[in-house]
Amino acid sequence: MRQALQRELLFDGILQKIAARSITIGDIDIQLYYEMNRERFMQPETRLVRQILITVNNDYAENQYDTVLQRIRNIAAQATGNAKQFGKLARQYSECPTAMEGGKLGNLPYGKLYPQLDAALFALSMGQVSAPIETELGFHLLLCEHIYPAQQVSLTKAKAQIRTQLQERAQRNCQKEWLKQLQATTPEVSP
Repeated sequence: MRQALQRELLFDGILQKIAARSITIGDIDIQLYYEMNRERFMQPETRLVRQILITVNNDYAENQYDTVLQRIRNIAAQATGNAKQFGKLARQYSECPTAMEGGKLGNLPYGKLYPQLDAALFALSMGQVSAPIETELGFHLLLCEHIYPAQQVSLTKAKAQIRTQLQERAQRNCQKEWLKQLQATTPEVSP
């Protein structure tokens, strides 16, 4: 086993040396890649969102379906038109772990929440509180605190990521080429 590990480490070391022979990626390569792949550098619209969650659990009187629905409606009435109090209401009433942070879920793109929550969140205007939304967890209220529109990531911001990606690709190609050459010059051993 020690010999196998030593061979593997030696082989990895050789591959690293071969990879170091690869071309250096220049600014022109990066700009060309960026221009040819602009769609990869689009940031989708995101929403800064807070939530209040009241769970349904029929084992407890205060968490029976009808009781929870009434509680969430009462909280919604307090929150609607009073978005500044939403964090306080979340800390007071929410059963979600985010309650300690005023219900803050963060800045989210479409597709990160349950489908019914995503649909409700992306239908809200900035500063608007949703109606109660039912999921398998219980009932939710959402506050859309801010809307960040979709935008193109600038070449300046994407440059380091592109350089790394292109350099890794060039290194892999160099290693593959070396392995092909090695395979072509190595005689086959018959059994």
